[in-house]
Amino acid sequence: MHYNSLLQDGTLMKSKETLLENGLFCEALEHSKNGEMAITATCGSGVTACVIALAFARFGQEVSVYDGSWSDWGADPDLPLETG
Repeated sequence: MHYNSLLQDGTLMKSKETLLENGLFCEALEHSKNGEMAITATCGSGVTACVIALAFARFGQEVSVYDGSWSDWGADPDLPLETG
């Protein structure tokens, strides 16, 4: 999910009630709480991934932040990439 979908007017974190209206957020939260999956937040450089981690933290869920994110991953030719 894009970090901006978790913000109100692009500046403040949405209320917990409003976050629960985001289908993708709710689905990930449910799977994470059930222990079915771990969440890792990524972005281009690692900065905006922290917004995603903060949203989940408000519900008591731990989220890993891949701080190298896609800039780091994409620069290594030995790592797998999917396109399309």
